[in-house]
Amino acid sequence: MPIPNYYLRDVANSIGYSKFILLENRLDYLQYCRKKFSSIIIFHLHNDIAYSSRRELDNAYNSLRCADVVICVSKYIEDKVKSIDNNARVELCYNGVDTNLFMPASKLRYTEFGRGSFGIKEDDFVILFSGRPVESKGVFRLVNAFLEFKTNKKAKLLIVGEKQFGASLENSKHDIRLNDGDDGIIYTGFIPHEKMPNIYQLADVCVVPSIVEEACSMTLMEAMASGLPTIVTRSGGMPELVGADYPFIIDRAVGLEEKIVQSLNQLYFDLELRKKMSTYLVKRSNYFTLQRFQERFYDILNRYLI
Repeated sequence: MPIPNYYLRDVANSIGYSKFILLENRLDYLQYCRKKFSSIIIFHLHNDIAYSSRRELDNAYNSLRCADVVICVSKYIEDKVKSIDNNARVELCYNGVDTNLFMPASKLRYTEFGRGSFGIKEDDFVILFSGRPVESKGVFRLVNAFLEFKTNKKAKLLIVGEKQFGASLENSKHDIRLNDGDDGIIYTGFIPHEKMPNIYQLADVCVVPSIVEEACSMTLMEAMASGLPTIVTRSGGMPELVGADYPFIIDRAVGLEEKIVQSLNQLYFDLELRKKMSTYLVKRSNYFTLQRFQERFYDILNRYLI
């Protein structure tokens, strides 16, 4: 077992006795915590477990065995845990979105800025990407798809997020290969979470084009609650959120950019389809509210601690 970092060691030493330990998402801390504490260890897992060797798989197995229960944010994550340790105790608890904050435009009570704040015209068709603009999130594929899609259309691609905490706007733009002259692409950098409901309402469509497994995408949940038609890849837990029969789940293995363009064209040319998808996703988002998450999470804690 590797020596833990100073942060983990200091936190562990400051805890003393506790009936239970709630560990958030750090698989690499489990073995140390089990050795350090006799407490019930509840492990809340909200990332995929990736491994590329037998050694890494064995380490994941030995770590999971240290948890008394693993709370998984999607069926995809639950299945991954069981594939590593079939004897693991698992509980399914989806993430939740605050529907008092994220809601359809007709219910949004406060608007801080409009499309003009970003140089977007009212008749522009706006595509939103929200998240870290890195390769694994599929942003490069989306940029390429957009440059093909926008031909002979009044369209804008709004990219919101930063590569890493504190990254400068110019450095982030360089990292995702954007220049000020890129026609129709607007990169905002970081926007505070409390302002994001307004951002979703600036867009006509959202795209979550991840090319790795998304455990349970908060961007997708927020877009759904905001009534924003959303195109997603068949990645991790995302099909669970939108429903297996949702028509804008696209495979990412081959021809991803072409499939994004096709889906964008469908939504661009069919306003009634956009309205239908908006209504469906808002209704679907009621299964994934913050209140439901809290109730389920507390229920799991109570069952294991009583």
